[in-house]
Amino acid sequence: HFHGGVSIYVDALLDVIDGPGGQGDPSLSKSMSAMTPTAVCKLVLQKKGKARGTITVHAILRCPTIENHVALGMVTRVDPNMFDTPCKRLGVSGGTAPFFNISLLPGKEQPSQKYGRDLYIGKDLSRAQDEIIFYEEALRLSKEPGKAGFGGVFAFLFDYLGVLTIAADDQEPGEPPKELLVLRNLRSSTVNLRMLDLKIGQVTAVAGWQGKSKTAAFKQWFIDGLTNSGVEGYRLEGFDGPPPVVVSMHPVILLQSSARVQKRAFRMMLQRMTSAEVFAHFFDVHQTPEDPGEAKLESIRAPIEVAEIVSHEIVRRLRQLALGCRHVPVPQKWIGSSVALGFDCGRLVPRDQSEAETRSMVRVNIFDWGRSELNTVGHHELRSLTDQEDRSKFWAEYVHGIDRLTWEAARSYLHRFGNARGWKKAHVALYDFDSMSQNDFMGQVSVPLMSTREMTANLQDMHGGLVKTRGGFCTVTYSVRYRRFPASSRLHGAWRIKIVRADNLPAMDANRSSDPFAVVTAVSPDGTLRFRQQTSVKSRCLSPVWHETLEIPVSTEMSFLSAALGKVGEEPLHQLLPSEESPEHDVEEGLKNFIARLDQAGRDRTFSAPRFAPRALRPPMAAWHEPNDRDFSAVPDRPDDSTARCDVSKVSSVRSEQKKLPHAQESFEWSKQQSLAGNWVNRSVDWT
Repeated sequence: HFHGGVSIYVDALLDVIDGPGGQGDPSLSKSMSAMTPTAVCKLVLQKKGKARGTITVHAILRCPTIENHVALGMVTRVDPNMFDTPCKRLGVSGGTAPFFNISLLPGKEQPSQKYGRDLYIGKDLSRAQDEIIFYEEALRLSKEPGKAGFGGVFAFLFDYLGVLTIAADDQEPGEPPKELLVLRNLRSSTVNLRMLDLKIGQVTAVAGWQGKSKTAAFKQWFIDGLTNSGVEGYRLEGFDGPPPVVVSMHPVILLQSSARVQKRAFRMMLQRMTSAEVFAHFFDVHQTPEDPGEAKLESIRAPIEVAEIVSHEIVRRLRQLALGCRHVPVPQKWIGSSVALGFDCGRLVPRDQSEAETRSMVRVNIFDWGRSELNTVGHHELRSLTDQEDRSKFWAEYVHGIDRLTWEAARSYLHRFGNARGWKKAHVALYDFDSMSQNDFMGQVSVPLMSTREMTANLQDMHGGLVKTRGGFCTVTYSVRYRRFPASSRLHGAWRIKIVRADNLPAMDANRSSDPFAVVTAVSPDGTLRFRQQTSVKSRCLSPVWHETLEIPVSTEMSFLSAALGKVGEEPLHQLLPSEESPEHDVEEGLKNFIARLDQAGRDRTFSAPRFAPRALRPPMAAWHEPNDRDFSAVPDRPDDSTARCDVSKVSSVRSEQKKLPHAQESFEWSKQQSLAGNWVNRSVDWT
């Protein structure tokens, strides 16, 4: 039944409430979205020219656009006299916003830091309006006492200076100067930055959130279900400065396709990689930088020594980030944001360079806030119960992704650099590479870890029989030697296995050829630690030649990882961080106990991540030659003791049924059905 209505212009309503101009009290808040208290305003409802009642207005929520903030002076301005003009366009990285090279003028560099004129980089503000709102709010909160509880996560944001107005080199006559978001340049003072872009969250897009359309959200959600996002809570979105091994892993079957198709296929291959594979490639330094040689080891660190320090520092910082997330005062909704992990792999490090300086060059940052909001205590208390529950749900997913990433980084360090007792044995196995399916096992050979001159051995199948083709027996040629590092090193030494070549390999592909690569694995004497590294892929070749030396490091101490993890890293670590080939139950238990230790270390946390059962989209490499019936069974529910207490009284219990992960071939129809039902994968969590 219609009772009555009233029409009023927004400006007129503001005039009634705030007086002429509608500006209100500017001292109330500088927040990007502030609830402005107002005097009571009553609007008369009309029906057929007669008054039928009133509507009382108590408050107005103002969400000004970036243009309004610029006009009102609410955006931090950067002095243009700090930078050289014009700036130079660099191109687009990942998204749609172009980046620009902005160089500090001589004498403007920060004296306390060893960085050059490329300390900052500019991002086109016209394509990053949502991000500036996030950064300005973070800048405001960082000036409050205790950084409003966000200090633990703000430490990992890019350094933000503000907005710079500057002319560009590609600027047309009469075109206005560029408005650039000035951020810290991760590539500053690096020769070759190797960086992972890890997109956090099982769901990386939500329809209707921050301008995301339903079609775009469904497309992104479909990708989430096919990639590592739906399994481990994040996926590899970008890999800058990759090792030659990753470069060689292009989708060989699409070599005749267009560059665009090849790029998309390569990206999908990266997105499907498990964390164990990602970190194995990330710390792979057997080809770049170039090894200094035995004669220079007294003055220059070997690349494997630098990789150990980098891996240790990444674990330490990720632990800090995981604890920082637990100290955030209210839940956040950070959709599609990323974590950057990086280090400079383009130079050799002098041995007299301090370890602290080497660690300072490691990059661990959180970024990409185009689909994120910075939720404060004041904002959260004014939200509806539904909105509070919504943010609690998405924040649980984000924290789970950070926890899982920290656990995977620690697991990678333990099995790569954490063995001080030596290695019992090693194997060299050959596989035929397939970018979007299982790699085909071709044969293997057991390698004694003792100094061995170059020798040729026959490949054996899984039953110990010799592998033979029309050309004869399949063979692999290798050599083994041990390299000892100076006493000042954190590594005692490393077993160096040189893979020279292989001959007469079987043709595994339909084109009567193969794309072979070799994998070196090693096992500790007690069987708890397992190392793995691979060579480059040789496309369409049955007698590949590598001449690649893979190193199996031996540490000086077993306690390095415990020091990086603090209380979280108490022994026994091999049960907390099982190898990638361990049974699924051991992996689930290890992750659950690791998260419990993080919760214990952050006693004053506000929220805790849910326990998702980890599953691999692809089996461990050692099992790729075996029949594989992928089990996408239902994810078990959270334990009763895994609930977390929430300080915000308005957040109530939320629960939804866990859904099965789809098989790749059936996922499209399954995704469509689930989308229509309004359900999402593995996104439920209880708050009490």
